[in-house]
Amino acid sequence: MEIKLEDINSKKVKPSRQALYNDGKLKECGKCHKLKIYAEFGLKSGGLRSICKHCKQINDAFDYYRNKFLIVMNLINKQQKGKCIKCSTNFTFLPILDFHHPKPELKQTTWRKNRRKNWKIILSLFEKEEVVILCKNCHSKENTKIFNEFKGVILKDNLFKFKAEAINEIVLEYVKKSKLKNIKNYKFRVIEWIKKRSVIEQLYNGKCIGCENVSVMKNLPALDFHHRSKH
Repeated sequence: MEIKLEDINSKKVKPSRQALYNDGKLKECGKCHKLKIYAEFGLKSGGLRSICKHCKQINDAFDYYRNKFLIVMNLINKQQKGKCIKCSTNFTFLPILDFHHPKPELKQTTWRKNRRKNWKIILSLFEKEEVVILCKNCHSKENTKIFNEFKGVILKDNLFKFKAEAINEIVLEYVKKSKLKNIKNYKFRVIEWIKKRSVIEQLYNGKCIGCENVSVMKNLPALDFHHRSKH
């Protein structure tokens, strides 16, 4: 619920950072200067925040992307030039750029845990851990170990000319050759990837219906199922 200052004729005040309106029920936001009920303000030690929840979200988003942009542009002594190391996706698509640890043994921190810190501190941590920039498509490839391990059978040509029982046997043979432990679990997860491929090929012609560039054969891990309607 939002109430503009001009709607409160008897208690109209000029927006001011020094004296924000507060009558015990309505409070003036220090950023948008609209009068809002107390429920529209977050809590902090000692009472309510000076800005409303909506403005706080905007501030947080600005800080988030400012930090991310500065890190992306300065990572590895600016050698990456603000773009994915695998493809040409650059900082103009900032929301889809990720930070990736190519050497998991060096990983001590994550962007999620540190994104509110000063960007120079985060940059220093990432430099020590040899973090690189990847777009979400390329990142999904790197992080999908099961898919990468068994890509040969998951994307096998003419796989669906076989019946389900035969596909199960083919997958089992691939998993056995890998000499991994817990064969049953790996077989189940490979079958899940094959089911995903099957659904996308049958219902969506094997590719993203948005950009039509990402396909099953190019990057199956990057394809998601999305409900465009809430009903």
